[in-house]
Amino acid sequence: MQQFLRFGVVGTFGFLVDAGILLTLTHFLEMSPFLARVISFAVAVFSTWLIHRRWTFSSAGQGKNPLKELAQFFSAQSLGICVNYACFSVLILMGAPFSNYPVLALAIASALAMTLNYVLARRYVFVGQDHSGNSESESE
Repeated sequence: MQQFLRFGVVGTFGFLVDAGILLTLTHFLEMSPFLARVISFAVAVFSTWLIHRRWTFSSAGQGKNPLKELAQFFSAQSLGICVNYACFSVLILMGAPFSNYPVLALAIASALAMTLNYVLARRYVFVGQDHSGNSESESE
């Protein structure tokens, strides 16, 4: 449970990164929300990977090549990205209030994809963790 809570804290941070960049690109630079979302999401995924490997899943990544792990993380999150972006896009295309406030669409899309992202990260990228957040070798 502690590990899932940490995942949620890091996910909240990732949401704030995603939302901040999305708002900056759409409101200040007047970029399309669709292109802005691709950029903001990529930065958010990279930043959450950094924190997950150091805090949420800290013992799982020991001795692992960071670039390989990053590639696995992006790969594992691709399904979550698809769910997140598809939901975001549908909401934006529905019009107001989502087209006026893309962060609202982002919040809903992110909430739907969070659990899927956790399962994929835990089972595919950061293997070697038990449910308490300890490494399996520590819990035996």
